[in-house]
Amino acid sequence: MNIRQFLQAIVILSLSIVTTYSQYSLIGSVSDEELVKLQGATVVLLDSDSIIVSFNITSEYGKFELENLKKGDYILQVSYVSYSNFSENYTVNGDSQLIDIGNITLFESSELLQEVTIKSEHIPMGIQGDTITYNATAFKTRPGANVEDLLKRLPGIEVQRDGSIKAQGENVEKVLVDGKEFFGNDPTIATKNLEAEAVEKVQVFDKQSDMAEFTGIEDGEDEKTINLKLKEEYKSGGFGNINVEKGTDDRYQGKLNYNRFNTAMQASVIVSANNVNKQAFSFNEYISLMGGLNEGLSRNFTDFNFSEFGSSRAPEGITDNYTSGLNFNYDFSEKLALTSNYFYLQSDRSINRTSNSEQFVNQQSINSVDTLNSNSKKQQHRIRSKLVYKQNPFTQLVMKNNLGISKTDEMLNGNSIFESINQRNQTNTFNISNGIGIAYDGSFQLRKKFGKKGRNWINTITYSIKDEEEQENVLNHFNLQTGSIVLNQDQEYTSREQNISFKTRYTEPLGSGYYLGIAYSLQQNEESPLKNFFDIADENRLLNEELSADFIKNLDIQTGRLSIKRNRKKSKLTLHLNYQSTRLVGKINSDDEITNFSNHFLPSLNYDLDISNNTSLSTSYYTSVTTPLLNQLIPFPNNTNANVIINGNANLRPSFTHTAQVNLNLFDNFNFRNLFANVRLNIIKDKIVNSIKIDSDLLRRITPINTNNFINTTSYISYSEPIRALKLKYEISGQSYFSKYVSFLNDLESQVSESNTYLSVTLENRNKNTRDIATGIKVDYSTRSYAINESFNQKYFSYTFFLDGHWNITEGLTFSTTLDLIKYSGEDFSIAEDYALWNATLENSFKNNNFSIYISAFDLLGENQGISRFGGINVIGENRFNTLGRYVSLGLLYRIGKSRNNAIKLN
Repeated sequence: MNIRQFLQAIVILSLSIVTTYSQYSLIGSVSDEELVKLQGATVVLLDSDSIIVSFNITSEYGKFELENLKKGDYILQVSYVSYSNFSENYTVNGDSQLIDIGNITLFESSELLQEVTIKSEHIPMGIQGDTITYNATAFKTRPGANVEDLLKRLPGIEVQRDGSIKAQGENVEKVLVDGKEFFGNDPTIATKNLEAEAVEKVQVFDKQSDMAEFTGIEDGEDEKTINLKLKEEYKSGGFGNINVEKGTDDRYQGKLNYNRFNTAMQASVIVSANNVNKQAFSFNEYISLMGGLNEGLSRNFTDFNFSEFGSSRAPEGITDNYTSGLNFNYDFSEKLALTSNYFYLQSDRSINRTSNSEQFVNQQSINSVDTLNSNSKKQQHRIRSKLVYKQNPFTQLVMKNNLGISKTDEMLNGNSIFESINQRNQTNTFNISNGIGIAYDGSFQLRKKFGKKGRNWINTITYSIKDEEEQENVLNHFNLQTGSIVLNQDQEYTSREQNISFKTRYTEPLGSGYYLGIAYSLQQNEESPLKNFFDIADENRLLNEELSADFIKNLDIQTGRLSIKRNRKKSKLTLHLNYQSTRLVGKINSDDEITNFSNHFLPSLNYDLDISNNTSLSTSYYTSVTTPLLNQLIPFPNNTNANVIINGNANLRPSFTHTAQVNLNLFDNFNFRNLFANVRLNIIKDKIVNSIKIDSDLLRRITPINTNNFINTTSYISYSEPIRALKLKYEISGQSYFSKYVSFLNDLESQVSESNTYLSVTLENRNKNTRDIATGIKVDYSTRSYAINESFNQKYFSYTFFLDGHWNITEGLTFSTTLDLIKYSGEDFSIAEDYALWNATLENSFKNNNFSIYISAFDLLGENQGISRFGGINVIGENRFNTLGRYVSLGLLYRIGKSRNNAIKLN
């Protein structure tokens, strides 16, 4: 048996386990004492140990069905808001597979009686208004499981392979702990670091924005949120765990997380270190630590004409990650509350990369081969705080402060070959750089409500400042057609950017659910970068005045807004009309001045409709303006690549974007069917794109220009439902991106169309008490076509088959595995690629589950590869890089404080 046959055998075995099912079903209905059918009642079947066996939510006709039951004795419980709970013993046996137990009548009860009844029983879930509440005790998890494992067992909640969470088809934006933020806005920090045993209830709801909660006026900016209500014994004292792991090839991991709570305080700490490419925070948190996606864009101008379609399955390079975080929330009184957190990140990365690409120019192609070896060390500190003072029910003061410090050291050695049939250029590069950045932003907001409901006045002042310094030693050797050049320079870069803004907003109720809004904002931005070049000759540093330059940019934006809002029980409509005036002034060397003025009307519309209790539709249309970057108007000097010359364009106009979006969300509480779909359309006037010219010496000249022909669409759909007979659940999801625009290459205008589509099918078992298995396939397909020359057209695809499994073999012994079979197509590339990545862990718990030992294996087959493919306006290429290889490790986990079978209180 070869390795492929062995993997196929694993898949077949897993599917056979997944499809195991029982033969009995209970059906019935629920009504009140007037025989009115009750929709949304919770029906649950428990075994003799009060562990949930099956449950459901009654349909709009009050009906329910409990499937796939074995013979035996059970406890049937039914609950409904403001009604007494029903509980009765039932025996499942006999010849008939379908057992009809008839109608169950519930009787109204007082709040006190209902509260006592609920506390004494394990009702698994209930729905009250827009909030779904899950009783964590009713969903069995393995010893030492974290909240992520618990969420996987809750109906209507899905945990993706990357740890992101969906609830009722929507992405979960926040995870709160007892109603408070936990390490900022990264949901995965709470789900991966808090134990499931600490959670009493999981609440899922659409959280209103802070502004809507204060004013009482829905603004359509709700976020899907999960709130973890802790058990009483975990609300005081401390709990957490310590994890250490050592493996072959000098691989290691270590992590400590500890939480200490009381009625007024929440304090948590996380410390971790590893050299296996594991990140402690989510992608969004890393982006936030680095200052946002746009950070550094103005200085990486040469790169943004290349857009990567697909991403590699393996992280690029080998990274040692060191992270720590502290979360501290404190209620000083009913009026004053503090929310704060601190993050530290250090990543030491080593990358060895080879890139092969083909560039299309007129009727010929140019090939390039780039090799890069780099070692970098990056450090970031960030402190966030929010202080809320509720002077009275009508007045609130909110103060936010964020401070970030970053430091980077990097050394890279590279070689580039750029050649056509007749020409060949080669560059050898050796660069050493280091930089430091300090950034602060803060805001002060005064919120005021008046006696008339809906009348409010909000004033906000924000201020930010960012200082950056960077030094780079450049030693490059250029072998061009025109001759050889040696570049030996010290390049120094400094920059200061300051922003200050003021915004005031007044809302007046007009009656019958109508509101009038008036707002005005003023934003002032000043940026002053400076770059000095020093030529190195005989160890002397001589200022190169021709290349050195200083800039200054002033940007003023004034916006006035008039809005009309209509809120109904089932629908919300908002109309905005903004008038924005923009003034941009840029100078280089205090001499050449660039001015750019624009005035725009910016309309927008939002409409939300609750079609039924489980179906909603939202539509929106809005417009926006994007001003040119300073470096697009006047480029920074950059001579590190002799093959590229970057030109500015002082005549660039701001881009004007029209965006329309439609979202449909459906979640059937009775059948657990889930549909989520959206479509987004962007039409951009005066889109800024790059015009590229490549001359006979293979020299590239890049100039930004405006174009009116840019349109893109993005659509997404996800549908899932149970396969009742097989006790399975399937999900089909897909996303499609399409764009059409004009590219400019050697003064030739060409219509370009590009698309990327993926389709994913997942199959998983529904009863996860002893095993949790999910398997599926994802296919990704990309195309790009050129009207000017069809021979340049590109297409390529990849697909991934995956299998995730977790088995509770005995009470303390568990086995987990992940398997990915990955294949890249060979179209437009030299060869097709495929490989398998198989990981596995065997864990055993001891001493009342306070201690665990486990053995893990990464890349069991030794096939993991670092590969990614990309396409651009006139280029297609492939990257190959070093990534993590096979290793085996032994790990220990110790749980501090309270646990499932042993409560230890630390003083």
